[in-house]
Amino acid sequence: MANYKETTAEGTTWRRSKQVVINNDLGPTPKPIIFMEEDVAVIGDNEFHTNRGSISALYNPDELINLRDPETGEKTGVMMKQSMVYLALYSLYLDCAEIRDIEANPLPAPQVAEEDRRQLT
Repeated sequence: MANYKETTAEGTTWRRSKQVVINNDLGPTPKPIIFMEEDVAVIGDNEFHTNRGSISALYNPDELINLRDPETGEKTGVMMKQSMVYLALYSLYLDCAEIRDIEANPLPAPQVAEEDRRQLT
């Protein structure tokens, strides 16, 4: 029996982290960092995603991370402490929160005295 609309195409597959969950509960470290993985397959013009579970690491501020080039996956030769990732994410959160708060409660326009208004015109 023939397969309905069967085609032959070349494709590419790879595994990636599609989501990162960082628990920031109060209390002592270490906290788990969970990487949710998926396999991606691109066949012709079609893209398919398949969940593949997770891997995790415990947060350790002094643990070193090998930084990699996102384009190639190759190690750059530079290492960074996990505490610097925490610093960056903490700062990103506060920047986002400040922007949200300013947008929700914008400062009122400055009041210009009548005498000053006449000088501006």
